[in-house]
Amino acid sequence: MPQFDEFEIKMLDILQRDGRKPVSELAQEIGLSTTPCARRFEALQGAGIIKGFAAVLSRRAVGLTVEVFIQVRLTSHADGSPESFIAAVQRMDEVSSCWT
Repeated sequence: MPQFDEFEIKMLDILQRDGRKPVSELAQEIGLSTTPCARRFEALQGAGIIKGFAAVLSRRAVGLTVEVFIQVRLTSHADGSPESFIAAVQRMDEVSSCWT
């Protein structure tokens, strides 16, 4: 597991809430100048820590008024089956989140 310093922890916390925040504002909030902040941001993206950004839609506004939570219990945990199952579920357009 990667070790993050205090700046990276603050950066990741802020970006989880507002992924569109300009680097200049992000730098000011975490206490760095813009260039080092931008370098850290790019390094986190390059390392795959930040995988991407997404719009969070209003489900009701787009006509998706039913929300369902399902618990699944796998009968086998051999041969990477939990990881395979999670990957398959996450590829489904209808699924917005998957937790383990």
